[in-house]
Amino acid sequence: MHFFSNFARLSNYEYNKMKERNKAIFSLVYQLISADARIDRNEKRYLDGLANSLNLSQNDVKAIVASPHSYKLIPPPPENERMEILYYILFSMRIDGKISKEEEKIVYKAGLKLGFHEIMLKDMIDIMKKYLHTRLPADELIKIIRKYMN
Repeated sequence: MHFFSNFARLSNYEYNKMKERNKAIFSLVYQLISADARIDRNEKRYLDGLANSLNLSQNDVKAIVASPHSYKLIPPPPENERMEILYYILFSMRIDGKISKEEEKIVYKAGLKLGFHEIMLKDMIDIMKKYLHTRLPADELIKIIRKYMN
């Protein structure tokens, strides 16, 4: 089952927990995208799509945008869920065709909080920079993960 799908099968407690996690993920991506003080058209489309995939309402998004630092990410225990969050933020860095030092700091901080190794995060950011203006080969991030997870 996809991490963010099938809300209908969750208990109220699980639903609320998942909803808060989704808000925190959106907040983290929003902070990363807005780190350069402007959000371009592609970034706006990405945020809209992300909000939809995370089952966030327009009111949820407005509240997050108004106070993005109010939503704290509590890393989920399963590694695949933490990796999915890391992928969201890694790919968010590339959307505007630039990767700033501030964006890198956000990814490092979030990645460390998610429990990933600092050198692995550096390698992943370097790959994102290398393929910033071209298609990222599907196996590039997997190669890095294998290197550090084995």
